[in-house]
Amino acid sequence: MNMYCGSNKTAIASQTQISNAMTALLKKKKYEDISISLLCKEANISRQTFYSLFNEKDNVIVFELQKCYFDTKETVKSPKDEKPFSEFCHGFAHYLVNNKDYFKLLWENNILYLIYESVYDVFMSCCKKSCLYMNNVTAGGLTGIARSYCEEGYTASTEELETYMSRLLVHYECEPLKKK
Repeated sequence: MNMYCGSNKTAIASQTQISNAMTALLKKKKYEDISISLLCKEANISRQTFYSLFNEKDNVIVFELQKCYFDTKETVKSPKDEKPFSEFCHGFAHYLVNNKDYFKLLWENNILYLIYESVYDVFMSCCKKSCLYMNNVTAGGLTGIARSYCEEGYTASTEELETYMSRLLVHYECEPLKKK
C-alpha cells in the first residue's frame, strides 16, 4: 500500500480531511459507490492532492486504521520483546470496542480485510523481513479476531479480545529459518 508517510503538517491535515470525508460517505453510501471524485469533492481537495497522499481509496481506510490503533510504528519494536506486543493487543482490543460503529461500516461494506493490510504494513515496517511468514499469520489472525467480533454482534469485551490476541501472539517468534 502506498500512501504519504511523511511529517508535513499540511499533508497530514489533508489526509485526515480525506479520511473524515470517507467515513462520512460510508455512513451514506456503499464503499463500492464511493469514487475518488466523490471523495475529493466531499473532502474539498483536488484529485492531484488525493493521489499525492493516497494511491487508491483502500489506502484511506488503512490510514484511518493505522492512525487510530497505532500511536506510532514504534508500537511493534521487536517480536522477542513481549511488552510491545502486549501493548499492541491492549490497544487494538480497545480500538475495536471503542470504534464499533466504524467496524460496523467496514463489515457492512465487506472491507474488513483492510485490517489485514494495516496490521501487516506496520509489522513489516518494524520487524525484520525474515518475519514475513509470521507477520502474515499474525495480521491474518488479528483480522480474524476483528471479523469474529463483528460476526458475534460486537459483544466481546476488551479483556476477552485482548486474551484472544495475546494467545495468538504468544507463539510469535521471529527468527530466520536455519537451513538443514
